[in-house]
Amino acid sequence: MQKINLKKTTKEQMLNMLETAWQANAGANEEIAALSKRIEEQNDALAKCVAEKNELRDQARDATGNAEYWHGRFNNAFNVTEVQRQRIKEDADELRRERVNVETMTNQRNAAIAESKDLRIKLADTEAALGRANAEVSRLTVGCRQVEEERDYMHQQWSNAKWDANYAEAHPWRNLWAWVKRKLGCAE
Repeated sequence: MQKINLKKTTKEQMLNMLETAWQANAGANEEIAALSKRIEEQNDALAKCVAEKNELRDQARDATGNAEYWHGRFNNAFNVTEVQRQRIKEDADELRRERVNVETMTNQRNAAIAESKDLRIKLADTEAALGRANAEVSRLTVGCRQVEEERDYMHQQWSNAKWDANYAEAHPWRNLWAWVKRKLGCAE
C-alpha cells in the first residue's frame, strides 16, 4: 500500500489517488465478471460433453446387435470419449488457471478497496486539520486587526502630540501671551 505524506499531498492529489483506486477496482470487477461468464460457458461445455459421453455409454450398453455392429459402435464411442476426455482435461486445466487469475484479481480488488478506505480516512483527517488551521487563521486575523487598530490609534495620538509640540515650538509668543494674560488677569 502506498504511504501518503499529508504535509506534501494536496486534497486534489488525494482525490486523484482515490479516483485511480476506484477505477482500478471497477476494472477488476469487469474482468471478474468476464472470467465468471467464461467459467460458466466452460462448465456448460463440460456438462454437454459429460452428457454426450453418458449417452454414448448408454447406447453402447443397450446395443444387442451383432458383434461387428457392437465392435464398430464401441470403437466409435471410445474414440469420441477419448477426444472429449482430452477436451475436458484441457478445459479443466484452463479453468484452474482462470480460477487462480480470478483469485488474484479478487485480492487486488480487496487491496484497492482497503487502500481507498485508508485514503478516505486520511482525506477526512486532512479536511479536519484544514478546518482547524482555517479557524486558527481566522482567530489570528481578528487579533491582527485589533493590533492594527491599536497601532493606528497610537500613531494618531503620537501625530497629534507631535503636531501640538511643533505648533507650540513654532509659536512660543502665543504661549507667552497666554501666560501674560493669565498673570495680569485679563483672561477671556
